[in-house]
Amino acid sequence: MKYKFHIIVLCMLCWISTISCTKKSANNYNEPDWMSNTYPEYDQERQVIYFKEQLRQDIKGDIAVPLNINSPNHFDYACQFSFFNYGEDIRLFNGCNDDCFITGIGTINFAYVLKSEDNIEMVSKSHSEKYGDWALVNLTIGKTFVKDVFMTPLSMKAYKDGDDDSFIFLQFIASNKHMNVLFYGGPRECIIVGNCPNVILPRSEPSYNIDTPKSGPGQFWHLNEKVGY
Repeated sequence: MKYKFHIIVLCMLCWISTISCTKKSANNYNEPDWMSNTYPEYDQERQVIYFKEQLRQDIKGDIAVPLNINSPNHFDYACQFSFFNYGEDIRLFNGCNDDCFITGIGTINFAYVLKSEDNIEMVSKSHSEKYGDWALVNLTIGKTFVKDVFMTPLSMKAYKDGDDDSFIFLQFIASNKHMNVLFYGGPRECIIVGNCPNVILPRSEPSYNIDTPKSGPGQFWHLNEKVGY
């Protein structure tokens, strides 16, 4: 399974890189102004590279190499997810900075790529001047009903655009609480969740104590009634 994961990830990286290069070549002579914001920048004084990219997804999967004393080489290959922490009142976690990708907000209890036969039921829609529309939804996954799911602004945008093949549902648990979120992922993230869930790191280090912020962890965390599917 580890080798399968390596091959899939490498193939996806090559495919994504090829598409990016093709698009860049096609736009060389008619480049939109916003493209200048995504170019890597070299800082001559500090001798570091600021790497910038444009993302249409709010969940990212990166290769991680956790220590495993039971492994012959003491290391395993795994995937660590990070999640975009929106600002204002729609943060995933109040204890982290706005507008950045974060890890360590509890344990991933359940991960699933929505299929065409699954159902999204809009419960309430809201609008943020900065982030756009977002919603609270209920999901029907097979015979399982999941309520109180935060549909992020980017997943809401994809839903309105009819792009429904990259929704990733995650349930986080921490302390005596849980949070259900519907993210919008990319091809790599969907392949990992759909085909190689065993390589996902359920918990990141360092991890936060979600009960630390005086204002609470955030509006999308709920006291446990029943978790797990």
